[in-house]
Amino acid sequence: MEMEGKDYQYLCWLAGIKGISRKKKFALLRAAGEANLFTADPDRTGEDIGRAARILYTAPEQELRFFCGEADAEMPRGRNSLQVLLQERKQEPERIEEELKKAEIRFVAALEERFPQKLKEIPDPPFGIYYKGRMPEENEPAAAIIGARLASGYGREQARRFGRRIGARGVAVISGMARGIDGIAQKAALDAGGQSYAVLGCGVDICYPEENRELYEQLLQEGGVLSEYPPGTFPDARLFPPRNRIISGLSDLVLVIEARRKSGTLITVDMALEQGREVYALPGRVSDALSDGCNRLIRQGAGAATCPEDILEFFFGTGDRDCEKAEENTAGKKGGGKCIEQSAKQSEGKESPEKNTLTLDRRILSVLSREDEKHVERILEELQGDGQNPEEASGMPSLSRVLTCLVRLKIDGRVEETAAGYYRRCGW
Repeated sequence: MEMEGKDYQYLCWLAGIKGISRKKKFALLRAAGEANLFTADPDRTGEDIGRAARILYTAPEQELRFFCGEADAEMPRGRNSLQVLLQERKQEPERIEEELKKAEIRFVAALEERFPQKLKEIPDPPFGIYYKGRMPEENEPAAAIIGARLASGYGREQARRFGRRIGARGVAVISGMARGIDGIAQKAALDAGGQSYAVLGCGVDICYPEENRELYEQLLQEGGVLSEYPPGTFPDARLFPPRNRIISGLSDLVLVIEARRKSGTLITVDMALEQGREVYALPGRVSDALSDGCNRLIRQGAGAATCPEDILEFFFGTGDRDCEKAEENTAGKKGGGKCIEQSAKQSEGKESPEKNTLTLDRRILSVLSREDEKHVERILEELQGDGQNPEEASGMPSLSRVLTCLVRLKIDGRVEETAAGYYRRCGW
């Protein structure tokens, strides 16, 4: 339930003050609030919190000086609270609340009952969260999928695979809506009928990066966009590391798809470990710089995520590996994980005659993407055991046959060799 009462506008006013740190805002509320404000008293309501914020706005200057003195003594770092509050009291709380409503932005403070319990328990919780769309459900399982912005074709492919499969099983995907791994995984989860929530390093009214505008709009309709920063806050490099603690804090598990040895992604991992979250990483080739961070995490004890079922086993005890292929075939169809699982079971062993007669050329085209390249070894792996090669009982054609077909498809203009041994589909 959202906080009720006219005093809520004062809480919105206090949250939007940029000249006072979140920790000092907590201290100011403690100074102005009643004794039970910071206890687990079940009788405490949102109105108690709003009342303390109202006192900070309406108290005579001498009384406000006393509150600020107590807060500054508790949190000596930062600017003098009194001068900042006196300046900010020139604003109109009613107007601030009205602007939030007009922009369809909601705010929930950390002291409110409806604030996510997972965030209440982290070492450094935000003062509050602004959000558009929805907030994650309290008992909703959630996994953070994070990684490099300049991801490789392999990383992009795996981000899509993990996001789609995890989302289809009803596990919310939390990330930062950044270009690369973050945005790809979130888009895949939503397209599979799942839930996804983005934590931004700017205000929730700002789409950053702009190239993810389509994903941003989809999140507003089918998930949520969250931030601890007030609306109108523009992206700034110093704002992104703190927001990472919220990404990991809202999650039960953090999955790293690709990361260099020295990567901002690993900041989130450090925060996740501090919060007691599980960490998994996608293994990669030792010669790939983008896999250095992941391989190092695995050496240090992180779980190796070789397939989405490794993650699903954490949540459900079993990954239902037989359902993966069926769910991937139905990706993009709305309806959620349970319907997809039922569809997979019902269709087991009922392949169409047309699919069984596919030529190797068409099979290769079916596993290639127009967006991301795949190495020939990866193409072989995906063809293995699909049962579509009547000439070979193993279902896996030889490397020479695959290369011959790729050369022919390349001459026909249907595939492109982007680098030695890497191919992607082109044309229609």
